[in-house]
Amino acid sequence: MQVGLPSLGSTLIKNCKQKINLFARMASSTSKPGFFELRQYELHPQYMKTYLDATAASAPIRSSIFNSAGSSWLAFFSPELGGHLNKVHHLYWYQDHDVREAA
Repeated sequence: MQVGLPSLGSTLIKNCKQKINLFARMASSTSKPGFFELRQYELHPQYMKTYLDATAASAPIRSSIFNSAGSSWLAFFSPELGGHLNKVHHLYWYQDHDVREAA
């Protein structure tokens, strides 16, 4: 039996694929130097929903801070299956260390 994803799930998957494609293009580009930073946080399971809600609410602010000429907030994700469901990941790109320190 196949179960279709709800529209929100499809939108999230589409957005995730777009971010991954952007990441792949940036990673393979030699004309755009810089580095990636993957931040991983492990949360107490009872606070996972609170953290995800707060992160969703602050996404426009985070996006305005990090999406500049010298930096990009590429992705935010957490696993839905597996043994570490209380981990979240943020992926950023920075032109150089000075830009990272300024952000």
